[in-house]
This record gives sequence, C-alpha cells and structure tokens, in this order.
Amino acid sequence: MNSPNTHTGTGTIREIGLVFDDLQRHLSDVVNDVQDAKEIRTKSFEQTEILGQELTRHLKGHEFLPRFVLRSYHRSIGALENSAKYMPDPQEVANLVASLQTTFYLILDGECHADRIPGKPRIFQ
Repeated sequence: MNSPNTHTGTGTIREIGLVFDDLQRHLSDVVNDVQDAKEIRTKSFEQTEILGQELTRHLKGHEFLPRFVLRSYHRSIGALENSAKYMPDPQEVANLVASLQTTFYLILDGECHADRIPGKPRIFQ
C-alpha cells in the first residue's frame, strides 16, 4: 500500500478527463465571478482546490500530460491576473492565483500536494 507521499499517478485518461471536467466547471465559475461579479465565491474556489489536488494525484508521475489541462489552467490564471486590478481586494485574487499556480507547477513537476510538507526538507532523487 502506498502512502500519500509515494502515490504514483494511476489515473487513466478517462478518469483524468472526468475530474478535469468538474474542475473546469468550477474554475470557470471562479473566473466568471471575478470578471463579471467582481467577487470570489468561496464555495467554487474551495471545490476548485479539492479537484485540483485530486487532479495532481491522478497525474503524478505521468510523463505525458494532457495539453487541455495545462492550457485551461494557464488561461484561467492569466484571466484572473488580468482581472485582479478591477477587484475591490486585488490581493485576494493574487492569493487565488498563487494557489492555482502551485497546482499548475505541481502538475508540470509530476508531483501532488501531499509531496510538499511545510517545514520538511525535500529530497530530490
């Protein structure tokens, strides 16, 4: 049995697609809320975070990544960065962007959120 820190990506393209479809819906809600309503709805963002973490677990260790996932994350991050200056609290959007960027870079690095434990040094092999 693998511990959370040794889990390797076992997600099939179908499983990854299903998680990503849910993630994309919530991520779109977050971006639309920021752009149209000038607010961040906590529930949509929290669900985006949960699904993003699940996606990193599915993709962990995969050498080939679905471009549609990377493209969508990248575009959403850019849209939020561009909208931040129009928000009542731009720092709140900056924090949201930083969180999404963390997930994006974990996907690129073949890692998941459980691999990054605060206060514990990482050993690269």
